[in-house]
Amino acid sequence: MYHKTLILVRSALKGGTMLALVSLSALWGTAFAAQPPDTTQPATAIPSTNQRSYIKFQVTETVKLDVAGTLEVKGQDYAASHPVAAKAGQQIKEYLMVPASMGQYELTLKNGDKTVLQVTGDIAQVSDGVYKHQLVKATVDPDTLVLEPKDEAVNVAIGSVEGYLGADVTLDSPLAGTLTIGLDRNADGTIDDTEKVSVAAEGKLQVTARLPQSSLPLVSKYDVQFVGPDGTILASSTGDYDFLSKETIASKKDVSAPAVQELSVLFVRKPVATSVTILNASLYKPPEIVKVEPQKEEATRDIIRKGDGPVVKLPNQDAPAVPGPVHGDLAPVPQQNLLAKLADVWWVILLGGGGLFGLFLLVRNLLAGQRVGRTT
Repeated sequence: MYHKTLILVRSALKGGTMLALVSLSALWGTAFAAQPPDTTQPATAIPSTNQRSYIKFQVTETVKLDVAGTLEVKGQDYAASHPVAAKAGQQIKEYLMVPASMGQYELTLKNGDKTVLQVTGDIAQVSDGVYKHQLVKATVDPDTLVLEPKDEAVNVAIGSVEGYLGADVTLDSPLAGTLTIGLDRNADGTIDDTEKVSVAAEGKLQVTARLPQSSLPLVSKYDVQFVGPDGTILASSTGDYDFLSKETIASKKDVSAPAVQELSVLFVRKPVATSVTILNASLYKPPEIVKVEPQKEEATRDIIRKGDGPVVKLPNQDAPAVPGPVHGDLAPVPQQNLLAKLADVWWVILLGGGGLFGLFLLVRNLLAGQRVGRTT
């Protein structure tokens, strides 16, 4: 399905003042064979003998302070850079586009020589038209960038577009002039003569020009000018057009001739592309703020009583261990075991004690008998 965007630039005289109105409208679902206005169809299509896919790296970030630096990208087979400048509070929205190449890339945003954002990723082709993107690592500078977690930080798009550029000039009265339109079809950053079409006004009130349908990069530089016989630019629209997001980038539009009623620029596109969006939340986790506050006073007590000690269990014994001090490798004999042994031999102790008492009485009687004999 082809999609169409019209940029209209109108001019009118009111009280001797020149006014310029610019409006942008996107018409979806329009068939490629029915392009209004019904004047001409696109020129004969250029065979896509060198159809290429491209990768567009776009960074969108709001800055906390003034930034003047570069956006850079490096891959295995490519490298590109572009100057970047923004005031504090403004949003940076810059892109770089390179021929599609698989492998690892490094995208860097610098403020002067300082790196404020760096994303390393890897792109691999899984099958025809199917790609895999892996975020490898990322570093950001929260002192320079706002880094709202839900906002888009980086967009990586890959693919191409089938389409063409057209333009129409509507005049209030016949005017000599030439309408020239051009589109950078090979993404080299310039528009050469092979990428342009010119149509003379020849006294008509409407002049129409169309470029051939062809394979286009995701973003192309375009240039539309209606020029008078003396070379004066009577109406113009120039800039970059993002065929994927359907928006003009850094465009300049102007109508300066009273006889020019309207200049419309037509972008017809059929994207064959896909994209990956990386949010700030994937690049940076905000720090957690914690506050030290005085707590309610509390007290705890640890009580140790006499006789308390570590629980000791003697080897090869099933009896429960009892607490008690341990000195070196020796452990005390449990009191319960000693009493049990005494209970088992009580009769032996009793007999032994009785025998000793009887012996004591015998010895005492013998000694008493000897003393009586001496006295006699």
